[in-house]
Amino acid sequence: MAFLGKTKRAVQQFPSPEELYLSGTLPRTTAAVDSLWLHQGDVIRAYAEDHQDTPDLALELPTGTGKTLPGLLIGEWVRRKALGPVIYATPTKQLARQVAATAEREGIPVAVPDRKRQALGSGG
Repeated sequence: MAFLGKTKRAVQQFPSPEELYLSGTLPRTTAAVDSLWLHQGDVIRAYAEDHQDTPDLALELPTGTGKTLPGLLIGEWVRRKALGPVIYATPTKQLARQVAATAEREGIPVAVPDRKRQALGSGG
């Protein structure tokens, strides 16, 4: 799944992915979650403090503990900083569609290719 948006370097107005989330600027739907869980905020803060220069990032948390939203917020924040392309990799198409649905609910623009050769970012 690819994050959509301009690729030109832009002035990042939020010092961290958490501030982006808390700012209320994402066009979140009424189905969006009310707030981050404490450990999700911890993961996002750890990224902002220690891993902004990490070129490839994987979030490791037990199943069902909320990796999707922190991963999406970090990806969207990096995309807005125009530090390079952002890809959210999943092992299955079903999980990619599930993550894309979460992104849409939370106001984060993404695209899921529906064919092996479809160009990322061309819709989907």
